[in-house]
Amino acid sequence: MNAAHLLTHTVTIAAPASISGAGDFAYGAQYTQKVRHVRRSRVVAGPNGTELTTNNELISETAIPLESRVWLPGIDTAQVNLAQRVLAVEQADTFTGYTLYKAYC
Repeated sequence: MNAAHLLTHTVTIAAPASISGAGDFAYGAQYTQKVRHVRRSRVVAGPNGTELTTNNELISETAIPLESRVWLPGIDTAQVNLAQRVLAVEQADTFTGYTLYKAYC
């Protein structure tokens, strides 16, 4: 089963490309991706096991990398401070063998 018909939103993503000596991320070029955007507050486990509160779920066919900047639909991509940050990513396999990913921001 193809999930493309469920992915009704387009977000802009800038994935981390490298980390400076000071520990700051440098981001790669921006690209767009089709997702299903759900506004929902959740507590999820972060990469190191800590509990993180998130307000947005992005469901997609391709994983969005951790720490990526994500501009939700309608947000000006020139405004870096308006980008969400991906705090956790989960993979989910459907009973039909299809794989989807959830990114939490």
